[in-house]
Amino acid sequence: HPSTGSGQEPVRLVFAISLSDTRKVVNVRSGLVVHNTLELPMEVILDPPTDTEASSISLPLIKPVSFYAIPLHFTHWDIRVRPQGWGLKFCTLPLTWAQNAPTSLRECETIGDTINHSFRFCVQVKQESFPSFTLSPLTPSPGHTLII
Repeated sequence: HPSTGSGQEPVRLVFAISLSDTRKVVNVRSGLVVHNTLELPMEVILDPPTDTEASSISLPLIKPVSFYAIPLHFTHWDIRVRPQGWGLKFCTLPLTWAQNAPTSLRECETIGDTINHSFRFCVQVKQESFPSFTLSPLTPSPGHTLII
């Protein structure tokens, strides 16, 4: 069980119910999703809050035009991405759901001293229409889709 800082951050659970053949399938996930609308696979790394001694973790590759729900224990960690196999660093500014900016620009720079062929992309923050849930105005719970 990984450390999540103070352990007091609220987490939103989403129960997605679907039918597969004649069976109901219940998928339990966090309310924080990264949706890759690009035609490139994207690597994802999560950086822990600065007040913890935990290490960064890598998530599975997000395939082109697909999505990935951030694991429950990590919804308050910094999310950074980069295109797979392009020789680029992870974006310096993390993707964030807690800010009020609905769309923002991110950039991944070249690794090493070669010519700078940076990769720029937009991130749109979509707040999902989940019921309002917050323990306090200072600790909102994630119910967002980060669209890249």
